[in-house]
Amino acid sequence: VKRVDPKAIARLTEELKASSRARRLRGVALTIAMDAVADVEESLIELLADEDQFVRIEALQALADCDSPQLRTTVRRLRDDPSAVVREAAESVLCGWGEPVPLSAGEASDLFGEPDFSPREENNQALEVES
Repeated sequence: VKRVDPKAIARLTEELKASSRARRLRGVALTIAMDAVADVEESLIELLADEDQFVRIEALQALADCDSPQLRTTVRRLRDDPSAVVREAAESVLCGWGEPVPLSAGEASDLFGEPDFSPREENNQALEVES
């Protein structure tokens, strides 16, 4: 398509910047189908700040095979996205790039159990001996 229609990338960029959510989603799908992610990477990165969580997720998935410093920084910020689904998608992309994902406090307690802040018995006995 890119070879037949020299305006294809420009039209694709228009779809990605459209005010209609449906057109933006269609633009992401077309980008993938046309194997044009590298051609419109900047527009896809802009979609990672879209107001719609589903647009952000689709853009993330389209960019998963790309890897640039700007993209990594943006995807790391999405770990704090208001949408849990977007946060999970961002972590998935980061893991795919081989980047470790820090555990949340809840995940850490699931792995290691609740922290024990009670004084240890041997510490109490040491205090008694010194008195």
